[in-house]
Amino acid sequence: MSGQMAETTSPIDNWRRMAFWAAIIVGIAVRFVALGKVPGGLNSDEASTGVEALSILRTGADLWGNHLPVWFPAWGSGMNALYSYLMVPVIWLFGLNIVTLRALAAVFGVLTLPVAYHAARVHFGRDAALITLTLLAVLPWHVMSSRWALDSNLAPFWFTLGLYTIGKALQTGGRWPLLAFIPWAVSIYAYPVMLYPVIPSSLAILLIFRRQIAPAAVFWAAGIAIAVLVDVPFMLFLVKNYLFHLEHLPFEGGLPFSVPLLAATRRRAVAVR
Repeated sequence: MSGQMAETTSPIDNWRRMAFWAAIIVGIAVRFVALGKVPGGLNSDEASTGVEALSILRTGADLWGNHLPVWFPAWGSGMNALYSYLMVPVIWLFGLNIVTLRALAAVFGVLTLPVAYHAARVHFGRDAALITLTLLAVLPWHVMSSRWALDSNLAPFWFTLGLYTIGKALQTGGRWPLLAFIPWAVSIYAYPVMLYPVIPSSLAILLIFRRQIAPAAVFWAAGIAIAVLVDVPFMLFLVKNYLFHLEHLPFEGGLPFSVPLLAATRRRAVAVR
């Protein structure tokens, strides 16, 4: 005998593995089958997302002529740009049609499943993770959001990924704190409303786990700085359109991207109503 006992897998481990892959397969099926037909037709925001991506691919600018904009003026009050930017290589490879436009949402919807599993496992253990995965695989609102190329529908993936990276940073340390808050920073480009859960949740995590974070404070500080840098373009957009309503930022001409001025902010649109 080599002195090493062969690893054995218990029946419960086999059951968990089969349940995991069954949930993934079902999740893939309900998100991809008849993707070009259900839901029927294109939502106006879906169409706008695809056309903006095509414009970026062909000209490097949006439909309004803004070079690599942080935000699309779109309908006048703005539209999230992340989905369109991620669509650019998809269109370059496969062209633009209903299926390719929605395929990106479906892929991210499927990716959310294992991410949610691992995030739940980090925080609550394997059984809770498997329940989370199984429920999410067939959860109607998530299935629908995965089949619709709406610009905000990428937010659940990035927020859930952040739950995983933050959990790993707290659990295992190392260099994970450098990545901890990056997914949450990206989620703001998918849907700005994410500012409301992301900012207070980040502050609460830093406060509640301050003693655990203290020994690796340098890595955590660097991770926070990286996340803030990721969101600098969006912050400039907020400063220009929501805080000071500026026609031009003083240094805007030297930026590698543009910060469009909206015809009307959503806050003004709500106030008018």
